[in-house]
Amino acid sequence: MLVSFRLLIASGVLALSTTKASPLGAQVRTDTTLRIDANATVEVIGVSSDVVVSTGTDRQLRLRNTGDARIDVRGGSRSVLLDANGGRGRNDGRLELVVPRGTTLLVRTQSGDITVRGTGADVEARSTSGDVLVEDAARVRIETMAGDVTARDVRDGVRISATSGDVQLAAVNGDVEVSGTSTTVSLRDIASRRVAVQVVSGDVSWAGPFLDDARYDFSAHSGDLRFTVPRSARAMLDVRTFNGDVSSGDLPLTLVPDPAREQRDRRREQDQARLRGLRDSIERAVEDSMRRDARNRDRSGGAWERDFERSVERMVESLMRGLSVSMESLAVQLEGAAARGRGRRFTLGRDGGPLVSVSTFSGDVTFRTGDTPARRD
Repeated sequence: MLVSFRLLIASGVLALSTTKASPLGAQVRTDTTLRIDANATVEVIGVSSDVVVSTGTDRQLRLRNTGDARIDVRGGSRSVLLDANGGRGRNDGRLELVVPRGTTLLVRTQSGDITVRGTGADVEARSTSGDVLVEDAARVRIETMAGDVTARDVRDGVRISATSGDVQLAAVNGDVEVSGTSTTVSLRDIASRRVAVQVVSGDVSWAGPFLDDARYDFSAHSGDLRFTVPRSARAMLDVRTFNGDVSSGDLPLTLVPDPAREQRDRRREQDQARLRGLRDSIERAVEDSMRRDARNRDRSGGAWERDFERSVERMVESLMRGLSVSMESLAVQLEGAAARGRGRRFTLGRDGGPLVSVSTFSGDVTFRTGDTPARRD
């Protein structure tokens, strides 16, 4: 979960320099410069404003507001809050910030886009319907409802939660965790030892090698999973599909016998034997009923008791035949579903390598070679 964006504002002296001196807690409308400490934390509430953050060479925070609303400035030199909702007016412009490298950023907007470049520090961003781009950061946490997400050059891991929109990650170190609903995910040049991607509706693509001592989990309920890896890549692939195909082109992909599969095959054979035994019992009961009916017809007389008995036997015979057909049909359906949904294990390249788990309900899984360097946006 993303940590709260509300900061406990640290005490301290805020040096605020504008064309006209402003007291602590002032509302400002134009360009503003604040003296802040190294590794300070800056929280920005943009609401409808786009927020653009870059870095400078000195220990100052420079704010430029192109909108009409006033901006609340609160806090001290170690922790600053810039609130575009402070003036209670809609601010349709941009909040442009220049901060020292190493500044931690917490940014929130509703409909505004968020762009943070070059801080080299932790970044947390939340937007309802805006796009988010973070470049050159330490640890990144992003949450969106209806916006695209891009993160590049991240050294300490990424965690992203997206409801709809595209997610693009490139040149990321550290753990990667992505969850989405109607989301397409693209990962390139990821040097992570723990990758977990789970989407409901959307495709997932991977470009780059797998690390030997890493663990990868990819899941898409209704989407394709595509992996572009070097020809020299190696991995143990655990692939589970229900209604999709697995293809590898010219990659050396080898099916590995699964001990659990042998157990499932034995159980399936036992179930089929039981079904055959039940079917044989039903057929014997039907044949016995038919023989009794024939003997009764050969006997003299025609009492109504015999007619009633024959009627009951015919009804039982019909029910049993129908039950036999239904059970055979059910057995065929269950066997087909099990065959499609069974997990399969492959080795990619030579033996060994990391475990890569891939799961999809109605998508295809594709592995292909990609010896050329991954393209950067």
